[in-house]
Amino acid sequence: MKRNRLICIGFITAAAVFASFFGGAFSYALFYAGIAVPLTCLIYLFYVYARLKIYQTIESKIVVKGDKIGYEYILSNESAVHFTGIKIEFLSDYSKVDLSENQSEISLAPSLRIEKETSLVCLYRGEYKVGINAVLIKDYLGLFMLRRKNPSVMNIRVYPRVVKLNSLGALNFGDDVKSLPFSVKNGQEQDTDLRAFALGDNIRAVNWKVSAKHGGLFTRRKTEPPKERIAVFIDTSPVESEKKILTEDKILEAALAITDFYLERGIETEVIYLAAVLNRFCINNREDFSRFYDSCLSLSFFRNDADRFLNETAFDNATVLVLISADCEKFLPALSSLSAFMNTCLILIGNREVGELSALRESLGKTMLVHIPETKTISDVLEHR
Repeated sequence: MKRNRLICIGFITAAAVFASFFGGAFSYALFYAGIAVPLTCLIYLFYVYARLKIYQTIESKIVVKGDKIGYEYILSNESAVHFTGIKIEFLSDYSKVDLSENQSEISLAPSLRIEKETSLVCLYRGEYKVGINAVLIKDYLGLFMLRRKNPSVMNIRVYPRVVKLNSLGALNFGDDVKSLPFSVKNGQEQDTDLRAFALGDNIRAVNWKVSAKHGGLFTRRKTEPPKERIAVFIDTSPVESEKKILTEDKILEAALAITDFYLERGIETEVIYLAAVLNRFCINNREDFSRFYDSCLSLSFFRNDADRFLNETAFDNATVLVLISADCEKFLPALSSLSAFMNTCLILIGNREVGELSALRESLGKTMLVHIPETKTISDVLEHR
């Protein structure tokens, strides 16, 4: 393009010099022809800009991060003029389009349309635009180029992944069964007291050993123990990292994986995080989980006072507190206090030096530390592979 412009400028300059020294109809004809060429190119360029039709579609406008979905775009020339030098520029900050066959310049004959089918992958959660970012249009001599921005806008909603865990070995709090979280199954009945047999009682509830000892019939009254529960606190403080969005996504995916794991096993989970207000989700079924999952789409990491709220939040009947964070030093006093009466675990997301992790483990005391670096997957760490 630069070379063509220099040739055009050189021709116009030479024609102007020739006309000024020699005059005559021929010299002026050359000069005016030199000026007419770039003007014609500009008129052609604006004509193509106005008449080129662009359409694009995606398989679904609600997707999960990392899933490959079908994507199609159409370029259509609905005029009587040949279009040349058309190139597509795709949005690439948050999504990627398979460009194996979509990088060359396109020419469109009159009344011709080109349909391209490929695939698209969304890299981050959230709501954003995907597909074509701009169309670059050149004139037939390559003198000028116009950039048509956002010719056809497509918005998409991308949810974080729910990583399915086969086990949760990372939250093993010790070899003693009593120190493990949720060692008793929900719904398992336990004897609470004995009373004298009354008319209408089930004969199978009679405790024959006690009855023989006391010389009368006594029945067992069984009750279901309180449901065990895990509390998951998500730190929504601003993430200071070059890979900020990836770290935020990993924090949410770790919370979703743990919550989904316990839900599959009938254990109640309470998810707590601080956004504009304090949010608490008690998750006992898939409908509860869906509400929390939907909230992850637009959850923002901007509150700096999450440590204060952790100190002030009551974790009623919770057996284990799991704190998921990218910057945990400010939570040490709160975790030290909470670990005195409940099992606590800190899941730290992001890269840390070995010495830094050792010092942190010493500071945490009874609180378990689980570290998920950028190079490892959530399932590998949480399943303790």
